[in-house]
Amino acid sequence: MAIIEADGLTKYYGETRGVEKLRFSVQEGEVFGLLGPDGAGKTTTVRTLMGLQVPTRGRATVLDYNTLDRRDRRAMKRDVGYLPSDPSFDEKVTGRQLLTHHASLKSEERMDELLELFALPSIR
Repeated sequence: MAIIEADGLTKYYGETRGVEKLRFSVQEGEVFGLLGPDGAGKTTTVRTLMGLQVPTRGRATVLDYNTLDRRDRRAMKRDVGYLPSDPSFDEKVTGRQLLTHHASLKSEERMDELLELFALPSIR
């Protein structure tokens, strides 16, 4: 079973090509990596697979979620985690606000437990 599948995945930013006609699949249990020089489309591919942006053409599925479908993208974010290589945070947002936001994407039921576990009660 393919857990990730891209078929003709294409993303343009205006006239600039991010990725074009990408086709691959990743089978359950397979180790897979995206390699290439800067500008090759690795980040664009991952962001598109994660549903953070919609492709210009083509399609992709992750864990059988259709990345073209808004409801599937939202549901997928409950099952798949993503950490960008260069995360940045709004410096005006408190730690509690940031955690509340991320908890709303998944489930807030463990937030207080994790704050306690990591000795961060001061950001409550």
